[in-house]
Amino acid sequence: MKKDVENKAKDDDDYNPHLHREIPHGTNYFETVVNMIKGALGTGILAMPNAFFNSGLMVGLIGTLVIGFICTYCLHILLKNQYRLCKRLKVPFLTYGESMKFAMKDCPSGCVRAMAGFFEGMVDFFIIVYQLGICCVYAIFIPGNVKLVVEKFTGFEMSLIFYILIFHIPLILICCIRTLKVLAIFSMISNITMLVAFTIIGYFVFQNLPNIKELPAFNSFYTLPLFFGTTLFALEAVGVIMSLEKNMLKPWQFVGWFGVLNVSMVIVTLLYAAVGFFGYWKYEEETKPSITYNMPQTHYLSAVVQILYALAIYLTFGLQAYPPMRYLIGYAAITKKYQESTNQWIIDHLIIVISISFAILAAAAIPLLALFISLLGAFCLSALGFSFPALLEIFVRWPDSDFGKGGIVMLQDLFFICFGCFGLVVGTYCSLSEIVIALNNQTTSSS
Repeated sequence: MKKDVENKAKDDDDYNPHLHREIPHGTNYFETVVNMIKGALGTGILAMPNAFFNSGLMVGLIGTLVIGFICTYCLHILLKNQYRLCKRLKVPFLTYGESMKFAMKDCPSGCVRAMAGFFEGMVDFFIIVYQLGICCVYAIFIPGNVKLVVEKFTGFEMSLIFYILIFHIPLILICCIRTLKVLAIFSMISNITMLVAFTIIGYFVFQNLPNIKELPAFNSFYTLPLFFGTTLFALEAVGVIMSLEKNMLKPWQFVGWFGVLNVSMVIVTLLYAAVGFFGYWKYEEETKPSITYNMPQTHYLSAVVQILYALAIYLTFGLQAYPPMRYLIGYAAITKKYQESTNQWIIDHLIIVISISFAILAAAAIPLLALFISLLGAFCLSALGFSFPALLEIFVRWPDSDFGKGGIVMLQDLFFICFGCFGLVVGTYCSLSEIVIALNNQTTSSS
């Protein structure tokens, strides 16, 4: 390790942020790749057949590969410019929001410098909303699968909202665990249960596949934004990726042609494309918001899958809630009242209870899994995955006017900014419209 660091230091005459990070329990190349792939096996992958239903079979397949490529490229832009900014400021690491703030503060324009704090807050806001949104998705997914199993074996029928509220306290309790080592044990158990569940799902999917020629290659332009939002939610994981890069023993191995990012994203993108393709091929027009809902309810293995996946998602709920809680508690920690308080432990847990309760109640108010996933992907990840990395690159390069020959870098970044804004506006509008229609239909049918 020491030799590698010395060799790496010779490559750069100035400050190298990677060599100044203090990581007592960092991960190596293989461990980081494994962690990134493990992170893909959440609720997003189960919604991919529904995403293909909204796009059509061939458009879904090509679209997933294209979105995977663009997501990876934009993550390279983000990490590359964070590194460049860290070198300039001589600091080992910056958060996403801090990167935006310091890049804007270094710009020649006084107007841009004046908005630095606002944009830092925007980045943090989108990260918090996205992570709490994942908690909402989990708070729908877990009770939804338990509901199916209970109804199958007992005949007891209650609304999904009833089950969501039942899981209120258990979900809050696991979020009160603030030790990552304990949460890591839960995550290990979760990975094992997910692997078993996914093996059983594959057993059902590959049996008696229908005629693929009957499936539409393209669905409609109206439902295409729903595909975009769902796929983006599934593939984009800015917060997780930045955390993994930060905790690598040799962070320079994260990028590059065969770096952690490229290798992991290729595997993850192909995995999501395969699940979406074969899941939609199997269930066609009957494709549901989660492929676990399509399991034959008369088969005992379907109940095993639903319980295993519900348990796996529950065990990782605390890890998903950890980043937004860290942000919210961090904001509270800078206030005078917090610093003077002798009951900081109580304040921390009060923030956790209120935030998670809000997420669970939001899930109870809109228990529509597929549309919630699409809304989150369109609203949060269009900005975090496309627009903000491009903006960051513009601000970082501005002081040196380093935009390449003919301003090619500026044109590229403007494209990603427009692409992200378009996805945010159109995807959010379509998702909200579908949510309103679905809620109105539920109200009409119940009355």
